[in-house]
Amino acid sequence: MWCGTRIMTNAISLRRANKLIDIETRRKDADASSYTLGRALADAINYHGACSLVAGLEEAHKAVSTIETLTGINKLERVMQGIDKLRSLGAQGAGN
Repeated sequence: MWCGTRIMTNAISLRRANKLIDIETRRKDADASSYTLGRALADAINYHGACSLVAGLEEAHKAVSTIETLTGINKLERVMQGIDKLRSLGAQGAGN
C-alpha cells in the first residue's frame, strides 16, 4: 500500500509542478493588462485541480506508458541487433 501511495503523491506533485511552471511562464510573459484577474483565478483553479486522485492516476499512467514504450523500443533494438549479427554471420559463411 505504501508504494502505491508514494506513486500517487509523486505523480500529483509532478502534475502540480508542471502546472506551476506553466502558470509562472504565462505570468512572466504577460503584462498586467493581459494577465487578468479572470486568468489568475482560472490558473488557481487549474492548479488546485491538479491535486486529485484522477490527476495522480493520469500522471502515473503516463509514466508507466513511457516506461512500457521505452522497454518495447529496447527489445526491438536487441532484436534488430540479433538480426544484424545473423546477417553478418551469413555473409561470412557465404564467403567461405
